[in-house]
Amino acid sequence: MSDALSENAPDAQALMAQEGVAAARRAWWIFGAALGGALLIAGGLWGTQEFNDKVGAVNGERLRRTDAEKFLEASKKQYSQRFGLDFSTPEGSQMLANLKQDAVEKLVQRTLIQQEAERLKVEVTPTRIDERIQQIRKGFPDAETFRRVLAENGLSDTALEAEIAESLRMEEVRKSVTKEATVSAAEVKAFFDGNPLQFQQPEQVEARHILLKTEAEAKAVQKELAKGKDFGALAKERSADPGSKPQGGSLGYFRRGQMVPEFEKAAFSLKPGQRSGLVKTTFGYHLIEATGRKEARKEAFVEVKTRIAEQMLGQKRDEAFGKWLEGQRKVATVSIEPGWSKETPAPASGSAAASGSAAASGDLAPVKSHP
Repeated sequence: MSDALSENAPDAQALMAQEGVAAARRAWWIFGAALGGALLIAGGLWGTQEFNDKVGAVNGERLRRTDAEKFLEASKKQYSQRFGLDFSTPEGSQMLANLKQDAVEKLVQRTLIQQEAERLKVEVTPTRIDERIQQIRKGFPDAETFRRVLAENGLSDTALEAEIAESLRMEEVRKSVTKEATVSAAEVKAFFDGNPLQFQQPEQVEARHILLKTEAEAKAVQKELAKGKDFGALAKERSADPGSKPQGGSLGYFRRGQMVPEFEKAAFSLKPGQRSGLVKTTFGYHLIEATGRKEARKEAFVEVKTRIAEQMLGQKRDEAFGKWLEGQRKVATVSIEPGWSKETPAPASGSAAASGSAAASGDLAPVKSHP
């Protein structure tokens, strides 16, 4: 589905950039309830540093100020973008102190994981690093966009490889310390029976479209379609929607409520193989072709049992990993420099910025999309 045409959508390339960089820069799990859902971000390189580049130590290993500042800047950016927080205000100043504490705590957690990776003698091959980078690249429309986003975020090829290697080492540690986690068939069935609404599939339509900026352009394309020109080829050639254009205008399946009203009404009125007339929205003029339809139904247990098992196992592993890391933190010898330790009380509850729940996850806010 094209995010470029959503009702409150960011620019499509900006959205892809945010997601792609997140994939490149962050570790791939979110801690469970034991750690309050704090996101561990994989980042920071261990180049030659001066000894005074220090915010603390874990089991005698120095915590570098430059690494803590990377965590801090990422958090500040999230709070500024999501909540419009001004760090020069009293509330902002208090939040900044809390974010500094959080940045150091993330660095402590990362260091504990690194130390465990060393104990386990975890090795990451160049082949695995390259495979993960290729996975990340698939999230970008082309190589040029991928390169541009890396450059904008100060990531060279060498830096990206180092951060991916770090993430893979963390991944191996997580596997090792959560290998006892299991999910039984009875647990999977109980979840399915106890959460029926999660498996209700609403009516969905699969469609593709061609977006034109003016009515004259739309009518010209409509005439070409009437003469037998291929819809997908015309979409790749003429559509103004950068999100769906490379896929021949394909938007995939979508349900009611995801598209702007005018587009939704037209798309859901079509049978597979049918095309609409001109559909005007705030984004221009659309020509829509329905390519599939799914009626509302409840998914059968056999369809979803593997998905449920994987999700439940992932949750159990997150919780087990969180408990392991919490235990490591309790027995570790940790010292934090003044100015980065827990000296400032948290902001009053109820403040959007104080809660931190949205920014902690690192996920983008959902947008209501439409072609």
